Amino acid sequence: MIASPYILMPLLLFIAYLTSRFAIKKNRDPYFWFGLGFLFGILAPLILTFLPRVVKKEDIMDQIPLDLTPKSPEPPFPHMDWYYLDQSHQQIGPLSFQLFKDAYEAGHIQNDSYIWNDSMTEWVVLSTKENILETLKPEL
Repeated sequence: MIASPYILMPLLLFIAYLTSRFAIKKNRDPYFWFGLGFLFGILAPLILTFLPRVVKKEDIMDQIPLDLTPKSPEPPFPHMDWYYLDQSHQQIGPLSFQLFKDAYEAGHIQNDSYIWNDSMTEWVVLSTKENILETLKPEL
């Protein structure tokens, strides 16, 4: 007995739909697999079952650990000119931050020295600026 087209057509459409949904889970083209499911019936989802999952580029990129830390540390205040008042209250500067740090390490700048750069509105005592003081401390 031959199946009626009124039963066969909806059955093939249902199998094609299920095959396309299964293809999405396997990262395969759902339109292509819908067509195969419609043409070959239950054979298409069986073939799809044994095929491996396709790995997309996005999935591979998510698995690669990205190290976004800079390779060489950038100076914390790279583009500022620094000034300080020495023991006799003479203004010294402009200095790059590296020279400013060298002067601190050499003892020319003390924790009670007044410092200034373009981002400050007035001269301040170095010990009141903890973020700058932390940056000036020598690395261990």
